[in-house]
Parts: sequence; structure tokens; C-alpha cells
Amino acid sequence: MQTNGKNKMEQELLSLVRLHITPSISLLKALRLYKKFKSATAIFERELQLLQSKDFHQGVDFFSKTYLDRAMTVLKEAKNSNYQLLGYGQKGYPSLLMECDDAPLILFASGSIQWNTQRWISVVGTRNPSPQALKLVEKLIRELAPYKPTIVSGLAYGIDIAAHKAALKYDLQTIGCMAHGLHRTYPLAHSQIRKMMEQKGGVISEFLPKEAPLPYKFVQRNRIIAGLTKATIVVESPLKGGSLITADLANSYNREVFAFPSRCSDPHQGCNHLIRDAKAQLISSVQDLVQFLGWD
Repeated sequence: MQTNGKNKMEQELLSLVRLHITPSISLLKALRLYKKFKSATAIFERELQLLQSKDFHQGVDFFSKTYLDRAMTVLKEAKNSNYQLLGYGQKGYPSLLMECDDAPLILFASGSIQWNTQRWISVVGTRNPSPQALKLVEKLIRELAPYKPTIVSGLAYGIDIAAHKAALKYDLQTIGCMAHGLHRTYPLAHSQIRKMMEQKGGVISEFLPKEAPLPYKFVQRNRIIAGLTKATIVVESPLKGGSLITADLANSYNREVFAFPSRCSDPHQGCNHLIRDAKAQLISSVQDLVQFLGWD
């Protein structure tokens, strides 16, 4: 019985990867099919039914053996690289992410991530922070340390890497969400930090292991940063950029968003606009955050 159960799980993971890499179907359409048929495996078992459906426009190409063979190769590469592969709807897939309408079908993970821990928060902001902002991130995470949160960010320059470093310094699990495959680290300058993170958390990505970083992928990965966590904290942001996109996504998922205000004379006014537009709650201290989240 256990063997049959394991085989079904492996078959479902294979089908999810196959669905993920098939170019003729969008993520949202794939998720709709998944919810209709209750599994990815069932989708591919209903070939005749789908091809005869007026609402299904992908055609025979969708069922091509080419994508099945590629999916098998992806699974083999992930196993050889010791990557954990989490499939939508399967045991171990992050429950908060499952609540999102555009959740990834698969997640590759590297490191020692404890998925069942509570209190996940994301910390995002500018790639060109002021010295005051860097001190604020350090203070924020130092004072949050007694509550043992998992710190999620994007491993980018600026606020992202400051958050990861502070989490490591105070012995907190930290997870970097990457906009490319896990076979590389971008930016390369953060390779050593990544290795340290994999001892106390790790890195994740929905992209295939060898995929390169491209501009649109950074926007795409921001929804995972927002979706993985109960709350997103913005520390110093320009009026346009990834951190404001992440905040908007968090709002769309009905998650909490917090922002530290900037002085009117500061060049980064993104946080002030979030607060002004009621897209983020103003916080001035860790105690504000703790009270808002009910951690006290």
C-alpha cells in the first residue's frame, strides 16, 4: 500500500512538472484544469475528453510525449542536484502559497528549509538603501529574533541581502526566492551568503534549474515572496520597483503590509505613498509589528 501511495505521489509530481513546462498552456489555465480534475495526473488521463471540449484550445501538442520526456529529465536533474521538489497540492507544499490564485505548480528548493515553522514574514525594499535603512533592517530583525520568524526576501542587493544577513546573524531561518534556476546564484557576489543560508533555511525557485535570470522573472518571483508570508515589510522604497510590486501582490492576497515612513526630504518616497494610499500600515517600531500580528 505504501509503495502504491509513493508511486502515485511520484506520478503526480511528474505530471505537475509536465504541466509546468508545457508552453501551450498558461499557469492560470493549468490551475483551473487542476481544480476541475482534482490532480495533474487526471488531466493527462482525460486526453480524449479535453480534445473534444470546446473550451480546450491547446490541441494535441499539449499531450506530446516530448514534454513528458522533458519532465522526466527535470526530475532526474533535481534529484541528482539534491533539490527538493514541491508540487502544488502535495504534502509539504507551503499552505499559505496554496491560498494564492496564481501559485506556482512546482517549487525547487535547496538547503535545509523547515516548512512547518510559524511566523513567516518578508522584508523588501530598495537596492540602493541609505545607511539609516540598513541600520533599521538590522534593528528590526534583532528585535524580532525572540519571536523566531522565518525571514523571506529576494537575495538581491540592498534591503534584501541586509535582511538575509541579519537573519543569519540572529540565528533565524531565512529563505531567498530566486528569479532563475537554482544552478546559479544571481548576483554572483551573494554566492557565499547563499551557502550560509542553505545551512539555516535555503533558496527556492519555480524556474527550472538551468534557467537564466531575465527581467520579467523578477516580477514573477515577487508573487512568491508575497504569497509565502503572513506579512510583507517594506523598508525604504523608490516610487517604482519590485518592492512596491511585492506590496501590491501581498495586498491582493489579503496579507498584511507594513511600511516604515521616510522623511519628506528623502529620495525614497515609496513607503510614504503606500501608507498614504492605505496599501500599508505605518510602523515605527518592532512592537507595532508584533501587536498588529498578534504575536504578543
